[in-house]
Amino acid sequence: MTKRARLALYALLLSATGCRGCSEEKGTAAEADASDGAVPVIAMGPNEPANAMPVPSASVHAVVNPKNFPVYDGPTGSVEGTLTVTGDPAAAVQGVDFSRCPEAEAVYGKAFREGPPRADGSRPLADALVVITGYSGYIVAERRAKKAITIEHCAYSTRTLDLTFGQVLQVYNRDPKMHAPQIADNALPALMVASPGGDPVEVYPGKPGFSVLVDKMSGPWMAADVYTFPQPLHAVTDREGHFRIDGVPSESADHHPMDALEIEVFHRSVSNGVKKPLPAVTGNTVARMDLQVENHARPDAGTAGPDASTTSPDSGKKPSSDKSPVH
Repeated sequence: MTKRARLALYALLLSATGCRGCSEEKGTAAEADASDGAVPVIAMGPNEPANAMPVPSASVHAVVNPKNFPVYDGPTGSVEGTLTVTGDPAAAVQGVDFSRCPEAEAVYGKAFREGPPRADGSRPLADALVVITGYSGYIVAERRAKKAITIEHCAYSTRTLDLTFGQVLQVYNRDPKMHAPQIADNALPALMVASPGGDPVEVYPGKPGFSVLVDKMSGPWMAADVYTFPQPLHAVTDREGHFRIDGVPSESADHHPMDALEIEVFHRSVSNGVKKPLPAVTGNTVARMDLQVENHARPDAGTAGPDASTTSPDSGKKPSSDKSPVH
């Protein structure tokens, strides 16, 4: 990643996610959703941003709303679509031994996960970050206190996670093996073990920015990129390249129609991202927007597998990519 791209990506993460001028209970239903790769949620009050972390609310507020802007309470809509990739296919990862858990190679065996080619040659792109930016004069509050992912076949259900600061990540273990998920740069005093079919382990990043979810009881391949934003309006594409972002403002702070929103896509193993104006979003409607990125394989593509020690902020190294979605 170039110096300019690193600065741009971290500006995206450490800003108020598009805000110009501003720096579900666990149980049967939740587990059923998580097993399908969906995210069970806990709804918050109408004017109450999420704070499920063991961090004082004042500390969360200082990060997500340092200038005390009002919380947006106007009409909102949704944006959904499919992300595809063209260009060079994902390179095979070299130097990783999956013999301890061969099934994991289906998730981590290539630089990125993509679906079968369509008629035009494009392929659905999984695990990509999609972010909406451009609103101003207020903040958009996160209403979901928790997100959930699963472990199965020695793999996380996604290779990229998007969180809003104040949310807790629940990790359910559907594997017959024991696992110990942990944020690499936020080690807990005791190892949290997720037993097969048991209660989820809850982990959380200690600050906004980039971190890595690892597993202390599995192979080195088992890692997921974690992007923690001060504000919501972000999503990650699923295995079919699908994404959906709810709660998108359809009015400006002075109640005029929004015309400055943009949508950005980033995958750190794909050479190019994309940034486009977002069509007008009408309250209580779903706007369709399909997106496409192009990949040009780097000379070092596929030379090594995931390694949390080279992607943790504490290591002094940053995610490897040629471009970020923000310039």
